[in-house]
Amino acid sequence: MSHARKNARSLARAALGATALAALLAMSAGGATSAVAKTLAKVNGVEITDEDLKLAMEDLGAAIPRQLEGKARETYVLDFLIDEQLVVQKAQADKLAETPEFAKKLAYLRDKALMETLLGDVAKNAATDAAVKQTYDEAAKNQKPETEYHAHHILVPTEEEAKAAL
Repeated sequence: MSHARKNARSLARAALGATALAALLAMSAGGATSAVAKTLAKVNGVEITDEDLKLAMEDLGAAIPRQLEGKARETYVLDFLIDEQLVVQKAQADKLAETPEFAKKLAYLRDKALMETLLGDVAKNAATDAAVKQTYDEAAKNQKPETEYHAHHILVPTEEEAKAAL
């Protein structure tokens, strides 16, 4: 077994909860992929596409070893997705998706994903240059002018006070 495969399995165990639930959500939605999705692997008839790979790479992010770059990084995540699919299929065979605990986790993760999606959209749309400039202009307009002093000499009665003022 390759080093990347062993690492992928370790990563699979660490991140299985959220990603497996996301995969189950996708499968419960019919497992539909876009017409342009390229199949990268099949696990017992279930396709893993380039879209799945992209989503997993975004989701796993910092959990992927930093030393992996380019194709090695993609291979690592694809190995993870293959292992994940095997675990998901076992969980489905054991009917774990029908348990109350799973329903609670699924509802929580769905709400969390909705919140993250909305906040991401709001942040993306709110932080434009025009919005930042408008906020600055409004704050500057409401700012009252203050008197500015430009002192060249400060006179104090003793040399000790002058040194203390520095």
